[in-house]
Amino acid sequence: MKAFVRSHAVLLVLTGIYAANFMDRSAVAVVIEPMKADLGLSDGEAGLVQSILLLCLPLLVIPCALSLDLWSRRKMIFLVAMIWGLGVLSTGLAVGFATLLVARAVCSLGESTFGAGSTAWISMTYPAERRASMLGFFALSAPLGMALGTLSGGLLFSATGTWRSPFFLVAGLGLALGACVPLLKDYAAPAAADFKTYGRASLGLLRNRTLILVSLATAAFGYVKFSYQGWVPALLVRSYELDSMTAGLLFTAMVLAGALGPVIGGRIADLAQRRSGIGRPLSITGFMALIVVSKSAFYGLMGVLPLPALVVLGILDGIITMAPVPVYFSIVQDVVPVRLKSMSVGVFGVIVFLTGAAWGPIAVGALSDALGGGASGLRLAMLSNVAVGIAGVLLYAACCRSYMADKAGATDPGPVPAPTPVPA
Repeated sequence: MKAFVRSHAVLLVLTGIYAANFMDRSAVAVVIEPMKADLGLSDGEAGLVQSILLLCLPLLVIPCALSLDLWSRRKMIFLVAMIWGLGVLSTGLAVGFATLLVARAVCSLGESTFGAGSTAWISMTYPAERRASMLGFFALSAPLGMALGTLSGGLLFSATGTWRSPFFLVAGLGLALGACVPLLKDYAAPAAADFKTYGRASLGLLRNRTLILVSLATAAFGYVKFSYQGWVPALLVRSYELDSMTAGLLFTAMVLAGALGPVIGGRIADLAQRRSGIGRPLSITGFMALIVVSKSAFYGLMGVLPLPALVVLGILDGIITMAPVPVYFSIVQDVVPVRLKSMSVGVFGVIVFLTGAAWGPIAVGALSDALGGGASGLRLAMLSNVAVGIAGVLLYAACCRSYMADKAGATDPGPVPAPTPVPA
């Protein structure tokens, strides 16, 4: 019973911290217009304020993953949660473009650490046969955090009249949850003397065929997902002549429905893995194929279906869109040694963002302009995501050929044994 409580405490606290990270990012999008007016920002400066986090990620994710693996997940996540919380607080206290930009850059530490560290920590807390299901619960942090950030940001701004108030709420929540991290059950870190062994093993990740394939496939998935998150509210406004608040509320309903996706996806993948040695790769290939069909229908019928019917389709699409999230993390964790659990997510993240995920919203916007803009141009640009999605299906399918061999070879490198549990 005590082990059950400790394991679930790890899951709940880490999920809460990562959800707060997404609340922060969503709050920026909600209050960007009043923020611009108050601080005298140009559109270009406002765009950089929103993009600086993604731009910093490739620079920070590998050093943060290294610290998580070689130092301590518990200490690293606690330290970053405190620094990240102060960065969110500083966002609300910013007095100009420079201070705001620095605050947002500091907040990128959260995204660089919480995902990799939490995924590895949760993977080691639960048995392998339950891994995708537990990571599916953890993946709820993204849709729930986005929805809560959108709703709380709008409500607090309306209630207080200042764009700063949502960041004070998120900072307080993040700092409180971060203070709980030292109480959680952790795992002993490898000795610092093994840095060379660890470094050689980390470079070896680039020869892990499954890791590279699933990273490239997820880059295609990320391209589709981030385009969806960035442009669907605008597409609703243009297609149905809605105001921004109404479009935002409808999109929030779709995002909240998406919270079911990781739970369903993780459960299906775990059941499939029990029946087949390649159950997880087969599952995520099927999920990506469903996304291709779902996005084709959702974008193709935007402005054609009556709005209530489109919202119902959008809710179903939201669930399907989020189903792959715990599965690709599970595959990454399955095919790497214990000592490289965090680093593998770091390498995975760098490949995902650099080769696809970070470029989706930018590419869709440019293509929409080239197609004449408006509802028609943006809809056609979003439909172009279908081709990227098909590439993702093929890449996930290719993982089926290498998954079992890479999983069998995922033994801990070097003479030092795998980390052992230590009490909180």
